[in-house]
Amino acid sequence: MVYRLARLGVLFEQTTAIKKWANGIQVFEGYVRELLEQRSIPYSWLDRVEEAVSGQYDLVLAVLVDDLPRRTQEALLDYMNRGGIVVGYGSLNGLARDMGFRPVRHAQTGYAYVDGGEPAQTGLRFTQGCAWIKASGEGYRPQIAYAAAGRLEPEGYSGGELPALVSIRVGKGKLERWAIDIPNTIVRLQQGDGPVLSDGIPAADGTAELNDGLLKADDGGVMDWDKDRLQTPNGTPYMAYPYADYWRERWLSHLVSVCAGIGLTLPFADLLPDGVEGIAAISFDSDMNDNDSAETALRILSVHQVRSSWCILEPGYRPSIYDAAREDGHEIGLHFNAMESQGGRWSQEEFADQCRWFKSAAGEQRIGFNKNHYTRFEGWDDLFLWCEQNGIPLDQSRGPSKRGNVGFLFGTAQPYRPIASLRESNRLFQVLEVGFLSQDMGLDGWGDRSAIGLFLDTVQSVRGVAHFLFHQIYLLTDPAVREGFNDVVEQAKAKGFEFWTSGQLVAWENTRRSLKWSQPAPGRLSVERAVDGPGVVVYIPVPDGAQADGPVEYRYGHPCRRTVVHKELKLDTAHPNPKEEKSDCANSLI
Repeated sequence: MVYRLARLGVLFEQTTAIKKWANGIQVFEGYVRELLEQRSIPYSWLDRVEEAVSGQYDLVLAVLVDDLPRRTQEALLDYMNRGGIVVGYGSLNGLARDMGFRPVRHAQTGYAYVDGGEPAQTGLRFTQGCAWIKASGEGYRPQIAYAAAGRLEPEGYSGGELPALVSIRVGKGKLERWAIDIPNTIVRLQQGDGPVLSDGIPAADGTAELNDGLLKADDGGVMDWDKDRLQTPNGTPYMAYPYADYWRERWLSHLVSVCAGIGLTLPFADLLPDGVEGIAAISFDSDMNDNDSAETALRILSVHQVRSSWCILEPGYRPSIYDAAREDGHEIGLHFNAMESQGGRWSQEEFADQCRWFKSAAGEQRIGFNKNHYTRFEGWDDLFLWCEQNGIPLDQSRGPSKRGNVGFLFGTAQPYRPIASLRESNRLFQVLEVGFLSQDMGLDGWGDRSAIGLFLDTVQSVRGVAHFLFHQIYLLTDPAVREGFNDVVEQAKAKGFEFWTSGQLVAWENTRRSLKWSQPAPGRLSVERAVDGPGVVVYIPVPDGAQADGPVEYRYGHPCRRTVVHKELKLDTAHPNPKEEKSDCANSLI
């Protein structure tokens, strides 16, 4: 059977977005763009409903639609009646009556049980959503064929069972509607429920006293202290679940399944390069700027043959330290200090001043990455905007500042692009965020070494980056931290992890995201990449009812053909032997 590439359109009505922005409403629905580009999934971005229903697209993700105009509802209904598929995420309430359903008001936060693969302690945490239930009576369409899957447990809701997903037959097509606003939920898990303007709520057990009078990244977290933490073997609580990554998996699995069900394939890229079983990262913060501690760190790193990323706090080390670090393959970046008690401040001008200082002191022409001292953080997107303005492609500031919220505090182990606030029209920043899991494993009262294996196993399961933060000064002064560092390296290597620098992470994200798919002829798929680098593993899902010629691998529950793209790949989907051909590669930054 010949595979046909799914024609995917994303409906994001610009007029609706403008109206919301004018009324002070964030439009995080557009984050679906990042979800698609992270996996190099081919799609078209559509500003108007007329484009979406033109017949050019097999599947339309209706992420932002004005529900009020009847013409919009009728256009989508006509599209589905003609065989099109519409996917919604907690939206499209204007179509509920036509479908024979009624939206249900409930608390925005809660837990969803989707496919039985949720963590044992809880379902998947969500932060935005609106469920539909079957309704009858005047104005409701009767006897429409539908199937419901999963369930929601909104916080404080005591009504009947709410489905997580409904699939509704509409003529020759159908509506696939999630009760959860998945893009919005992922954004709020990763970046918080709103701007950081005050202290966060501390944990009742005293392990995470966020109310310390210091604004920082974890003041904006949305995790639940009771439901979202487990305990390490040594009894330390930690944030156990990368919910945002789990939602990405459910989102991708559903799209692939919907396409496969109508005889189409929706290819996607793996998050790890060919031949890599896991990626780990070590970053250092130069607090106290003790030269002896820097030399100690260099010696330990040399013994382990691990390259790392060093965040330098003003006034920094002596110049020879930077030269030695670079000679050993380490990278040098900024440790932005906004601590008022140390003469810093949270401002665009201060950030730019410290960037200029760093380039002069470290002898660098550009800054490859930044991490904020004490994880200082204010507002929503100031930091990412400043990084972008100063040409910094990667930030590492989103991580725990307290021992009781180490782990997956922001629901993810994957590098991601943050979304801006409405002042920047909720655009995606050209900056990667790579959060860290914990500081200084082994440090008394802080880094519990018994968590290392738990962190590594979970990161590997979501194909993310296991990022551990250390301070050079503790490698010099604290034997327990040296042992913790040794444990991190040895356990990670034993599990097949490779240690990457920040520059390698940026380069890999650029490479994977540069893939461009096309279908030049029936049964033939072509993919090109614009950026050179490691081999990109791509999966071509086998449509339902199709015979796979050759071996398949299961990804997210679906049989897929696996192949590797080095430069250009032309794939005959009727035969399993792809032919690699050469093409020009160009460099770019994310």
